[in-house]
Amino acid sequence: MAQDTKTQIPPSASSFLINLAGALFYLISITISIHVYNNVDPFMLSIIGIISAIVPIILGEIFILKVHKRDRVGLHPKTTPNKKRVHVKLFGFYSALAMLLLLYSVIPEYKNEFYEGSFFWMLALLVPAMVIGWLYIEEFDTRLKNPNDSLWHFGSFLLGRWDDVDRKIVFSFFKSILLRAFFLPVMISYFMINTNLMVDGVDVLSQNTPPT
Repeated sequence: MAQDTKTQIPPSASSFLINLAGALFYLISITISIHVYNNVDPFMLSIIGIISAIVPIILGEIFILKVHKRDRVGLHPKTTPNKKRVHVKLFGFYSALAMLLLLYSVIPEYKNEFYEGSFFWMLALLVPAMVIGWLYIEEFDTRLKNPNDSLWHFGSFLLGRWDDVDRKIVFSFFKSILLRAFFLPVMISYFMINTNLMVDGVDVLSQNTPPT
């Protein structure tokens, strides 16, 4: 007799309620910025909004979901740091950022006015991203079960250490960089456009609201 087996769906990597909290914080921060501080600059509002959305999501995933303790994340207790390995990863990380900046500066499409706001947005976050990336690599290199990750392979490839490199991993990493390079300015541009539309909508509602 055949056994009735059910497909076991793996648990979600995220939480709907935590993501909903991030969206609510985004709306609340935008509303406060507009009505309390009279800030209607789409550039500043988009940065305030995205930071307000990211912070509760990060805190929720760390302290409620505790995603860093899941087995499939591949983390273990902190070990002695390997400075040489960290330096290779940092070289790969900063080289990837430099490659993105070079691509954006030489490809004619990105000189379009549509992308202007997104590049101001990314440049404003470039230095924080460099600092956070350095801290992230320094901290998690000592916790990974396999510390020779794709970033290490990419950095080693750029340094000419080809005997130690898995070319498939390097190729996969390079493809992921190009994919993010394409979608990031598009997403930021539309994010700023939607934020601007929301500001315009608030202005229209406030003008049409009858005085009490």
